[in-house]
Amino acid sequence: MAIEKLLGAASSVAAQPMNNVYGRIRTGSRRAAIKAGCAGLAGLFLIFMLLWFDVALWFYCLPRIGAALASLVAGGALLLVAIALALLPRLLLRNAPPPSHPRLVHRDSLAQTGLNPEALAPAIRELSGVVRENKGMILVAAALLGALLGSRQSRRP
Repeated sequence: MAIEKLLGAASSVAAQPMNNVYGRIRTGSRRAAIKAGCAGLAGLFLIFMLLWFDVALWFYCLPRIGAALASLVAGGALLLVAIALALLPRLLLRNAPPPSHPRLVHRDSLAQTGLNPEALAPAIRELSGVVRENKGMILVAAALLGALLGSRQSRRP
């Protein structure tokens, strides 16, 4: 009886339109790709800017202190920038809230179907007990089914 409740809950959740979930994932990944591309270009331009600054600093220092010391000054400037960039995320994320991880099936979507997630807990426990007791039989059945389906697909031209 508890397993029937669990199967009914799973079928009602699976019956929800997946287009909305797929659309949110596709839109989110598209935004993330655009953000990553822009951040990559900004990083590349930052590197070019730092290199040009370093070359200009070296040319400025060359006639005043010599080639060896000008190289050390330019290298020291790059070292200071690298340290600042290494400390920047720590300063920016010091008071930031932890990221929330989106789920495909939220508790709200279960509540919209009229199901109480806490009421399904006994059914889930019972199902996990059945799986634990019949683990060997389930593995053998899965292997046979995989071999059967695999052999059917390999026969197709």
